[in-house]
Amino acid sequence: MTRILLLSTPVLLVILSGLGNIKSDEAPTKLLGSWEYLAPNIGLKYQKGAITFSYTDNILKGEVLLDSEVLPMRDLIYEDNKVRAHILIHGEKLDIFLRFETDSFKGTVSHPQGYLRISGSKTSG
Repeated sequence: MTRILLLSTPVLLVILSGLGNIKSDEAPTKLLGSWEYLAPNIGLKYQKGAITFSYTDNILKGEVLLDSEVLPMRDLIYEDNKVRAHILIHGEKLDIFLRFETDSFKGTVSHPQGYLRISGSKTSG
């Protein structure tokens, strides 16, 4: 039994390491491109910004552009028109949950003090 566990551990690690992104033959074309966002209940510096999604080498990538900062989305998962990810801003982890429709999205951003509503619309792509 121990031998089976030892032999299966590397395989399990390879499978789990690929769960953070989409890896398939088809890019989620509805999602790709630039999106403007509005989060009215946060400080002025962060109320407006953009989110971009790209798909290269069979990996979905996202970035949040706010003020003059570009923050990569980490542990990005896209499934059923929903995105889950997190960003790090000034050492603080913010969890992002977005639900996409045709040319718009709504969602929440979770932070240590609570939740914020966020919404946006597609600008290009």
